[in-house]
Amino acid sequence: MIANENDWNVNFKKDVKVEEKIGDGSFAIVFKGQYKPPNGEWEPCAIKLLKQQEISAKDEIWQEFKTEVELLKR
Repeated sequence: MIANENDWNVNFKKDVKVEEKIGDGSFAIVFKGQYKPPNGEWEPCAIKLLKQQEISAKDEIWQEFKTEVELLKR
């Protein structure tokens, strides 16, 4: 399935359920979770949350994260 631009705009509070932590890297933590797409059923997903202190400290980390998201869109 090819995602369109609107598929990447998620209402985190409404459409995402964060479950257990499955990984911890240098600038982000990855959780197992559930995502509910518009007009869809809950599906399993991975949720990557950037560590706040790392974002403000190093702009290059934010750029790396955005590049990773762009790759996932393909």
